[in-house]
Amino acid sequence: MKPLLIPFVMAFNVFAIWGLFKVLFGNWKMFQRCVYYYFKPDWLSHLQGECYEDSVAEFCLFLYFGGIGLLFFGEYAFFLQH
Repeated sequence: MKPLLIPFVMAFNVFAIWGLFKVLFGNWKMFQRCVYYYFKPDWLSHLQGECYEDSVAEFCLFLYFGGIGLLFFGEYAFFLQH
């Protein structure tokens, strides 16, 4: 493993995670709203007529954390080979 490569990968991680955050959420308030809908029971969202917002918010959280997981797994596989 090349030690000089690690800081570049760390910088890439910061920009990739920040970019993914900006694309999916836009700002911190939207992220908080997505977390709110994640912990809110689905049946309560259905009763209040917020089923669509709840589904979109939970899917955005899934894409965000899934994307971060894929990014880290890809880096792990890269460093495992080199």
